[in-house]
Parts: sequence; structure tokens; C-alpha cells
Amino acid sequence: MFAVHASDFRKNLAAMLDRVADNAEPVLITRSGGAAAVLLDINEYNALTKTAYLLSNPVNAARLAKGIAEVEVGNTAVRELDK
Repeated sequence: MFAVHASDFRKNLAAMLDRVADNAEPVLITRSGGAAAVLLDINEYNALTKTAYLLSNPVNAARLAKGIAEVEVGNTAVRELDK
């Protein structure tokens, strides 16, 4: 994650927005004596909110965790989709 002070961020706003959009790399914006903020690419933000939504339901979170564990141990199968 790239970090920049708020005053430098303001001076280079267009370049910072391009950096986030082009690299999907978050930018940590720090402030002297103030709370920090993070600038995210819209696709990264959408992925995070979707993941948070999917994990907010305990039953769904458990099913996802079980599926991930099965993939990690190689318990997978190839299937053809109906057309």
C-alpha cells in the first residue's frame, strides 16, 4: 500500500487517482494529527463490500469456508455445464 500525506495528495490528486485506477493499489492518506483514510479502486471496493455481505451470514460464511478448505486439499471435480 502506498502512503502519502494529505497535502501531497491534494497537490497530486489526478496522479493519485490514476495510480489507484491503473494499479488497483490502495493509497493510504495520512494527516498530521488527524485520522488517516484509504482511497480504493472502485472494483476493489465493490469486491470488499460483496465479500463482507457474503460473510455477514454465518451459514453462508461456513459454507464458503468449507468450500475453500476442500479446494486447498485438492478435493475438486471438473464438470460440464448445461448449455
